[in-house]
Amino acid sequence: MRTTAAAKGVRASGPRGVRRGAQPLECPHSFLLPPTCAVYLAAINMFASLTPRYLEEVTMKRYTAFFGITLATLALAAHPAQAGISVSIMPSSSMVQVNDTFTVDILADITSIDAIVGWGMDLSFDSLILSHNPLTDVVIGPSFNAAPTLDGDGLAGLLPFSPPPITGVSGDDVLLATLTFQATQTGASALLGGFTLGDLTEGFVQLGGGQVDVAFDGGLVQVIPAPTAALLGMIGLAGIAITKRHAVQTVTR
Repeated sequence: MRTTAAAKGVRASGPRGVRRGAQPLECPHSFLLPPTCAVYLAAINMFASLTPRYLEEVTMKRYTAFFGITLATLALAAHPAQAGISVSIMPSSSMVQVNDTFTVDILADITSIDAIVGWGMDLSFDSLILSHNPLTDVVIGPSFNAAPTLDGDGLAGLLPFSPPPITGVSGDDVLLATLTFQATQTGASALLGGFTLGDLTEGFVQLGGGQVDVAFDGGLVQVIPAPTAALLGMIGLAGIAITKRHAVQTVTR
């Protein structure tokens, strides 16, 4: 039968060096700010009261290291990693008339640590409202050469060949591509970037072959009716009438 520490007469009073009435522990990690250090020491005292036998079996060095790692983990959890690349549509919102032709740019903010050598993506839109031909209506930005795509949308680019060292592309508002659309009927169409699962030609790739996390900001296109021939005629007649009235007033003076 297992004998407890209390039955053996071992005093379970906390970790070695910690005695009732002793001076309060000082924070062993100089990099911790005072508020964080207070939480650190409170956690030590709580742990000492809950698991006395365990603390008799470990050294204070291991003990404090455990809480240092725990606090660091909590700090990282409170500040999760941000996406390395932000892709946006410019203009983010636009209004056009039926039968109008217009363009949008796909831009990327890429930090130097996330510099890329190639990219590929999708852009979804309402094909009942907007017309787009990927064979003729996609122009890849100047930092990349056009690359083949599995889905045929033309949205992929590779870094042009250059002698070493190869550094990759980074910076703010890096132009990935310019797309041309034609408005075919009234309504609103979102422009949403993304990836197709299993499409190996999509993603933002670094020099070593790793892919960077990407956050997409979409756009919106509002298509309104074009002025009718009758409305244009009425506007023209109104303009003529105003011009004649102004001419008559000038003569009478």
